[in-house]
Order: sequence, then structure tokens, then C-alpha cells
Amino acid sequence: MSWLGLRHKRTERLYSDEWNLVVDGLDILYGYVGGLKADLEKLDEKVEAYYLDCKDEIANVSTNVEQYYLEIKSELGDIETIVNQLKSDVAGIKTDVRQYYLETKKELGTVETKVDQLKSDVDGIAEDVHEIYLMKIPRLLASVINQSVSEGADVFSPDVEVDRNGRVRFKLLLSVIGYVATKWIPAGTVEEIVGYLNARNPIPESSWFEFDFTVMRNDKINVRVYPGMTVTIFVYGLGEA
Repeated sequence: MSWLGLRHKRTERLYSDEWNLVVDGLDILYGYVGGLKADLEKLDEKVEAYYLDCKDEIANVSTNVEQYYLEIKSELGDIETIVNQLKSDVAGIKTDVRQYYLETKKELGTVETKVDQLKSDVDGIAEDVHEIYLMKIPRLLASVINQSVSEGADVFSPDVEVDRNGRVRFKLLLSVIGYVATKWIPAGTVEEIVGYLNARNPIPESSWFEFDFTVMRNDKINVRVYPGMTVTIFVYGLGEA
């Protein structure tokens, strides 16, 4: 379309060729407007189609979101059920643990009591064993060293009292040849029983001799020599029969 041949002639009349140009221009303009309208209708159709596509997509997304929400909700429901079950299980475990703790504590208390009793028994046994051990260890009950003694007189004053059942041992050293007798007063009596050692045979001077004599606890003993002399005598408790 070209408007180059048209000019404004104010109030002058248009010639036929000028009218032809105007008509041509109008035709061209009408065709342009018609094409533009057609393009606008196509564009409108495209916009409408795009809108419908978007609407469908949005509907699909909405449906998917709703479906996803329902699935999540369902899964959350399952999770909630599992959590509640776990809570129930944990509560049961706590109850079992507490019950086990109480039972174990009770059993431990019983065990501790038995252990204490056993310890007491062991201590008692240990004391008995120690006592038996001490009984087997010789212990000095009395002694004199280089003491002058008259004939038939008691060497020890007062009499030597025995502290436990067993035996006593006399360890003798005489200054001259002589005889040795033992005075024995059994526990609970006042009677003196006198008998010679070494089967009434004389004991040489300046020689060590040892003699054992069976006794009971609280018995009293003493030693006498014949003739008078200087003696060294040790009396041991052996603590065994």
C-alpha cells in the first residue's frame, strides 16, 4: 500500500484519478485491518488454548498435590500408629526393667545377706583355725634360771596354772645329780598329786632333759627337786593332747 500519490487539496474537488487512489488506499487499509483482525483472532485462540492447557495442568497439579497429601496423611497415620506402638512397647519395657530391677535388687539383698553370713562364718572359721594354730605353737608358761631350791620345795610360787588343754613340757638343767618330781592339782580340786619324772631314775647334772606331761585347762602344776640344788627350768604349754 502506498499513499505517495495523495495530497491534501483543501476544498478543491478531487479528480477521478485521485478518487481512485483514495479508494485503493481504503481497500488496502481494509485488507490490512482484516488481516490484523484475523491475526488477533488466531492469537486469541492460541491464548484460549494456552489457558485451557494451563488450567488442565493446574488441575493435574492440584490433583497430584491432593493425592500426595492424602498419601502423606496416610503414611503419617501409619507412622503415628507405629509411634504409638513404640510408646506402648517402651512403656512395657520400662515396666519390665523396673520389675527386673526390683527383683534383682531383692535377690542382691538376699545375696548380700548370705555373703555377710558367709563372711561371718569364714571369720569364725578363721578364728578357730588361728586358735588351733596358736595351740600348736609352744608358749612359755613359767621359768627360773640358776635358782637355788630347797629339797622337796616348790620351784615356782605360786603354782603354774595351765591356760588350755594339751601338754606341758619341762626343760630341766640341774647343778647336781638328782631326782625331779611334778606336783599336779587337777582343775576343780585342791588335792596335790606328786610323781617323779624319768621313771624315778636320777637325772645327770649339767645336762638338758625334757619331759612332757598331759594336762587340762585350769590344772595347776609345779616342780620339786631332790636333794636341794640350783636349777634352771622352763615350762612350756604345747597346746595339743
